Amino acid sequence: MPADLFGPPRPVHSLFFALMPDAQLRDALADMAARIEVANPLHATPAHRLHLTLYYIGESEGPRADWVAGAERAVERLLPVTPFAFELDRVAGFRGAPAPCVALVDPGHESALSAFRQRLHDACRREGLPEAGHARFTPHVTLGRVTPMLAAPIGIPPLRWQARTLALVHSVRGQSAYQTVGTWHLDADGPGP
Repeated sequence: MPADLFGPPRPVHSLFFALMPDAQLRDALADMAARIEVANPLHATPAHRLHLTLYYIGESEGPRADWVAGAERAVERLLPVTPFAFELDRVAGFRGAPAPCVALVDPGHESALSAFRQRLHDACRREGLPEAGHARFTPHVTLGRVTPMLAAPIGIPPLRWQARTLALVHSVRGQSAYQTVGTWHLDADGPGP
């Protein structure tokens, strides 16, 4: 059936795995965005949407129960793992219009995060899940959008992130709320809170 050219556009649904900051880190990231906003025209990401994407499954015209089921099976393959920590140590710009302003992970603290992300990637691919994200993983948290793009990275006091849970997140383009489909403690087999 052809699309309704005169009706409203269908919402675009996204599904992805992410690490969500705890309340203290979320507040610190929001404060960092506010400090950047003083010197740059930043449209900040709302604090409740701050996250670090690990695996972007994809977009669809509606919720995909098959993707959710595959994601849950991938987590069963993955867990348990030892919780790990890393640090965000600088803010930089990515290309885009307007340009994302991101907090980046300190390369010296990236190995455990990258290893976990690779294991998650492998588990998702074994379950036949698509991967709509970038081929190269650059761990970051998008603090907002800024014009013009930041000319050079800016060092920040390190923000420590203790990764303890993994979240499967559903979002709808144009809506501010995220729906957490599931959370899992890294060091346990069962679902998290």
